[in-house]
Amino acid sequence: MALQEVECLDCEKLKQLCIMMMGNDRFQKRFNAIRGGPDNDWPFYKYPNMVILIIADELDIIDLNSKRYDDFHWIDGEYCRFLNKEE
Repeated sequence: MALQEVECLDCEKLKQLCIMMMGNDRFQKRFNAIRGGPDNDWPFYKYPNMVILIIADELDIIDLNSKRYDDFHWIDGEYCRFLNKEE
C-alpha cells in the first residue's frame, strides 16, 4: 500500500530570507505592491505565499522555472508536491 506524503516549501523561511536580503521596509513595499487590494483585479490578495514565492524568485533565492518545481501545486495556500512512499 502506498502512502501519500507531501513536501511543501517553507514560505515563512523564504520570507525571512527575503527580508534579510532586502530589508523589512523594502520587502513590505514590494509585497504590498504585488499583493494589491481585496477586489477582483488583484489575483494575489488572498494568496500571500504566492507573493513571497514571486519575491524569492526575483531575488534568485529560488528558481520557480527550474524542473525541481515542475510537480509542485498549490494545496490549501501552500506550494507542495506529493511524494509516494512504499510501505
